[in-house]
Amino acid sequence: MKSWTPPTGELVNQFIELAHKSENRSYFFTRLQNPEWVAALQERGFFVDLPSSYTDKETGDIRFPQWPEGIYLARMASVVPDAVVAVLESLESTNNPLITRHILEIAESLPDSHLQHISSQIIESLQSEEMSYAYKYVDEAVQLISRLIEVGKIDDGLTIARKLLTVRTDSRHSETTIAATTINYHTPPEPIGWLPEFKYEDVIEHLLEILIPQTHMKGFRLFTSLLEDALHISDPSDQRSNMGEFSHIWRPVIGYSKANHRVGIKGTLVSIVRDAAMQLSSCGVKELEDVIHELESRTLLHKRIALHVLTTSEHGISLVVERIINRYLFEEPCVRHEYAKLLRQYFGDIDHNAQESVLRWISNGPDVGVYKRWCEMWGDLPPSQDDLKNYADSWRRDWYSSISEYLDGETLMTYRKLISEIGEPTHEDFLYKTTFWVGPKSPLTTEQMRQRSPQSVISYLRNWQSSEHQWLTDMTSVEGLARLLESDVRERAEEYTTISETFIDLDPTYVRHFFTGLQNRLQNGKGFSWNEPLKLAELVVAQSFEWSEFNPSKGRDEGWHWCRHRIASLLKSGLADRDNPIPFELREEVWRLLEQLATDPDLPQYFESYNADRTDLSINTNPGTAIHAVIEYAVWCYRTTGDLSLVPEARKVLEDRLGIGQQFEPSPVIHSIYGRGLIRLACLDNTWVVEHLDHIFPKSSELSSLRDAAWTSYLKFSQPEDESFCIFRSEYEAAIRRITLGDESSKLRRVDIGLGKHLVIFYCRGVADYKIVNDYFQKAGDKLTGAVMGSIGVDFKDIDDESGRTILKRVQDLWNERRAAVQHDVEAHSEEIRAFVEVFISGKFDDNWTLDFLEWAVKSVGILHDGLRVTQHLGKLASRHPAKTTRILTVMLERPARDWDALEKMIWRNSAYALVEATDQNSTPEVVENRKRIADFYVKHGDGDPAFRDLIRSAEPAADG
Repeated sequence: MKSWTPPTGELVNQFIELAHKSENRSYFFTRLQNPEWVAALQERGFFVDLPSSYTDKETGDIRFPQWPEGIYLARMASVVPDAVVAVLESLESTNNPLITRHILEIAESLPDSHLQHISSQIIESLQSEEMSYAYKYVDEAVQLISRLIEVGKIDDGLTIARKLLTVRTDSRHSETTIAATTINYHTPPEPIGWLPEFKYEDVIEHLLEILIPQTHMKGFRLFTSLLEDALHISDPSDQRSNMGEFSHIWRPVIGYSKANHRVGIKGTLVSIVRDAAMQLSSCGVKELEDVIHELESRTLLHKRIALHVLTTSEHGISLVVERIINRYLFEEPCVRHEYAKLLRQYFGDIDHNAQESVLRWISNGPDVGVYKRWCEMWGDLPPSQDDLKNYADSWRRDWYSSISEYLDGETLMTYRKLISEIGEPTHEDFLYKTTFWVGPKSPLTTEQMRQRSPQSVISYLRNWQSSEHQWLTDMTSVEGLARLLESDVRERAEEYTTISETFIDLDPTYVRHFFTGLQNRLQNGKGFSWNEPLKLAELVVAQSFEWSEFNPSKGRDEGWHWCRHRIASLLKSGLADRDNPIPFELREEVWRLLEQLATDPDLPQYFESYNADRTDLSINTNPGTAIHAVIEYAVWCYRTTGDLSLVPEARKVLEDRLGIGQQFEPSPVIHSIYGRGLIRLACLDNTWVVEHLDHIFPKSSELSSLRDAAWTSYLKFSQPEDESFCIFRSEYEAAIRRITLGDESSKLRRVDIGLGKHLVIFYCRGVADYKIVNDYFQKAGDKLTGAVMGSIGVDFKDIDDESGRTILKRVQDLWNERRAAVQHDVEAHSEEIRAFVEVFISGKFDDNWTLDFLEWAVKSVGILHDGLRVTQHLGKLASRHPAKTTRILTVMLERPARDWDALEKMIWRNSAYALVEATDQNSTPEVVENRKRIADFYVKHGDGDPAFRDLIRSAEPAADG
């Protein structure tokens, strides 16, 4: 280390004279390397005068002066930590977020012991009055949180995380009053954070990766409490347990679903709590129990998340049974989707008494009083006896549908009778909608519309008008009537299609639902005459339109763009349908429509929100759906004519939307379609794809969003075809180079896993060489590699033929290559080594090889999640390989406690007993010793259960007289 000379008093005085000018201080401290200046300047009281924020008198803007001293102190923190800590301890609080950022940088650079000493003061420096500007130092705060967790200051790290992620009421919220009416339409306040919404999402996802593996339940409680705080703002209740009772409206599905509404930070917190819960609960039974207990101690929405977690767990059957026989959960509408999913998944696994309880609840029917109160709340007339019967019958039908595969006898007959009387369930996965439907309503009933002729229906649609605010009072609207029309068109399509052109004079909402009804009929396997609907479509496409949102004040479409989107979607379905396709003689009419629809402009909000995790946005836009339909059109032409090439008209549109001409600006959403359909396009016209590859995957950094959109979509929707590797090898190699080393929390992680799976499959088929696979492993890191290698056993489990045996040999070679590559540092490759479990369980490989490899893996890093399945498969091999199987199980059981929880190993008990029983005739000393060690473990941890010991004693030879 360089020896530095302390500055003389004269030198310090000279600097202080110059330091009143900010440019002098900035120049000095950004270049100063001598650590001796820290103490010398502090003795002169230099660092304590912090520049405060101020308001610019001319502009009114708030200004934050720079503090270049912080740059120097951060650089010196690891060199003279005592002196730097002394400076930090002398600082007063500040309202300048730029100084806060420097303080966080300084703290993060300190050695562990000094950081531990100063951490509480750092927390105090995060003043609530300047958290509005937390976006200026949030990245530094996240880095510091990570450091604090590493040095054992978990509570301090969580405190800073809570400060950053605190939710509060949006001060802009106010009651909305509808003009010219007496209706006050109350919009509930929504929670916001100190950070912008997009940044809040990025930060909390990053903290999820940091906190859950290191802080376990402490970090999880932070996330659950934040969600509760958010619900308290938007859904206040006197009782915490009732908060979130209407969450099923804005969050129908706890997992990812297009049905979920974007509700800002509140929706983000639901996803984070879900992901954290699933990550923790996968560690074992104890962790699952803790997670469920924490969630169920909070709000109704938390209880929904708990049920969702149980539907994904492999070791929570006792917890599942307790929830299924919980009458409160059965009757609570808010949790009905998750409860029904749990019931559907596990009904066959619960005992007979529990099944009978559920069937009795369903048979007894619903509480119709709840339905009456709901009708009263929405201003409806009291329900008639027929209404109540229909409600009760629909309720029973929907519950029975959840467990229909387990029904028999009289119960099955009852279910079939209900279906014959009132029809199939309309939305099986969202059962609450049969109980509490709050969508738009129709002034006609289904029966009333069915009694009218199509001509009479159209006349009614033309003449009926909803009052301007009627939808706010009783939900009756054009949209509600149009939905009823959609159902009628689906059932009576042939009658409606003959008068299709008369729809053009109706509200666009009705026309859109007319086309939707035809599409639903097509998807149900029923055809119709296309001629007249295509004429109506041409009339629609000829209408002028502008982009507009759904108008909530009128409950109807504003303009024609929604209808144009539905026409494109219907054409796509009709071109792809093999049973009821559009007749080929209508080719010209179809193309005229597609050519017009493909030129629709981009809808800005879809394209601004695009990211690599949203490759399905294209189906939500007019031009996106039209381009999908153009590709279907090209395939339709080939299927009919046998001409294996892109038809000229489709080729031109595809090139135009790629941005080759000047007509269109390329966009990520449209570009994703080319990636999604790349294999189909290559099969149609390989030459065209090769010629335009640089447009589909542009090389320049300015167009990286286009390349990423196409590549992400290609990996997500395409199976690895051998021919495609030869065409796209350079793109695979470029994608490997784009992997960021160690960036395992990236949103593109799934893309990188998909890349690895493609490469491994290509290698195992003999298409790719080991070099490109190894290049991927070198860049991907352990978690990604583990995910990819773990997929091998799953992907090839059904292989049996001769070519399959060649593939299995290459799989074995690949694992041998990887073992040689990682055995020098097994801890750094623990996830990859543990992934061998899937290969072992597949049963497709030589016993000796898999057992030898498994033994090495277990001794190196242990088995992470699949101990039960490993033990079960060991039991299948035990009679043929008694020494190896008992030795491996012994190692698994005797791993140190930090790797395995005894409760987890108790789940293996029956499988372990079967393994020991399978070897009880083997008297080899090693096998006998291994059996005893296995028995010792379960006798010790199994509440004195003598089964293992008795089994071993019965196999031992009797003692001499």
